[in-house]
Amino acid sequence: MAFQIFPVAGGTADFSGVFIPVGDLLNGGIEGANEFADGEPAALKRDKALFAVSEIFTSYIANLAPGLSLGLSVTRPNTAGVNYTYGVNLQLHEILGSGETLAPLPVPSAGTNAGIGEVSLTDVFPNATKVSAAADPGGSGLLIESASVEAFGAPDHASLVLADDARMWFGALFRYMAVSTDVPLRSGAVASAVTNKTAVPYVSFTLPAAATAATDPTTDLAASDLPQTVLIQQSATVTFNLVASSPAPTLELELNSVTA
Repeated sequence: MAFQIFPVAGGTADFSGVFIPVGDLLNGGIEGANEFADGEPAALKRDKALFAVSEIFTSYIANLAPGLSLGLSVTRPNTAGVNYTYGVNLQLHEILGSGETLAPLPVPSAGTNAGIGEVSLTDVFPNATKVSAAADPGGSGLLIESASVEAFGAPDHASLVLADDARMWFGALFRYMAVSTDVPLRSGAVASAVTNKTAVPYVSFTLPAAATAATDPTTDLAASDLPQTVLIQQSATVTFNLVASSPAPTLELELNSVTA
């Protein structure tokens, strides 16, 4: 189990991971800690939490100025519909013969763009904390297991620093959500708000000229290294189903965690 929901009273972590308190999820459709109460359906609590993470993260990235999330882009739902699809595209590089492994595009170290392009966990979820197995996170929220996302390229729990660049962590999280049975697709036997998932195989891409420009480049890659540089993009999407409800005085969309 890669995700653990903590009710109003908190509890004990089943594994080490990143804890996102309910207060950081409020802008993603969570109305309060009562939605994580013990009496609520487990599938609905899981789907509400992951929907909120998807909504808040993709909204954060989509609202950044161009270049502020280097090599990381997202897709967001058409709010006119009832199926909300969230997607993450992460661009990676490796210079052959350098001894390095696949990593996000390096941010510029010189020029007007120096230091621009990284996205940290605390940029998106300001009150996120690291929680060790058997510890009490201190309140209601969602715990995402570090070991599960590590398998898809995120840092291991010990070396994870919440204020450091987390492009790899977010890319790994969405790819994990797209392929793992911990985020099940709805069926006649499985209650879930998730109705579709995709994990696109790696594809190559070409950098724009600005990425290696002589003046004010948008990456830290050198033009001379491009013949030895592998450039690939990984993509993943998750679709949540919502239903319309009509409590006074407004119409609202609510997650539909049911069986088919």
